[in-house]
Amino acid sequence: ERPWFNQPAGWGKPYYQASQVAQGRAYVARAGDVVAASDFVKTCAASACDKASMAESNAPDVAQRAMAKGAGIYDTVRSWEELQTVVSTLVEAVGEDKSAVWVGNKDGDFFMVARCGRRECKLPGTHKFEARIALPALFGQQPALTRYLFAVTPGNTLDRSSQTEDATYDPRLRPWYRQGTSGWSIEFYFVSQHTLGRGYVVYDKATGVAAAADWVIEDDAPACAPEA
Repeated sequence: ERPWFNQPAGWGKPYYQASQVAQGRAYVARAGDVVAASDFVKTCAASACDKASMAESNAPDVAQRAMAKGAGIYDTVRSWEELQTVVSTLVEAVGEDKSAVWVGNKDGDFFMVARCGRRECKLPGTHKFEARIALPALFGQQPALTRYLFAVTPGNTLDRSSQTEDATYDPRLRPWYRQGTSGWSIEFYFVSQHTLGRGYVVYDKATGVAAAADWVIEDDAPACAPEA
């Protein structure tokens, strides 16, 4: 299932190398069903990039707005109506900012809203936002937590006709949730963007809800992008 095994011979696309918490590429040689690969790793920690870029990021403001606006709703979503309220709240939290914002809780629920234009939207149409949702209570997928992709309407609600299966995703296993405190997360891999970055997390210990917004190295420090 790893990218290097399924790619053609030669250099592949950048992917996340979990053991090194870094982004890299693999050069692959193939002989029948046998695949040999050697890696190139680009460790791109914030210390090697422009720290001022992270310091100037609006991610802390976006995460704090998301938590303040959504106080008491993120851990009790059990219906489409309640989910629509969450999505509208997260769109308002992003506002005109370029950060994506997301929320996870102790039950494995996950809500994310990202502005199109900051990244390529995957669904067809002229919508300005897309949402990624994992909600076992509504979608009924346990133990696998299936995440779904939706277009967001001009009224800041989910376009249910656009629902598309996106990935299997459990926020409780992700670094930004597992840190269990407010502040910048460690550097980690953004699956939806295929790049490294950090999240600014606002964590509520009483409810186990974490709201976060992103600072992406690829956006703010292109010199740190992996090289072939």
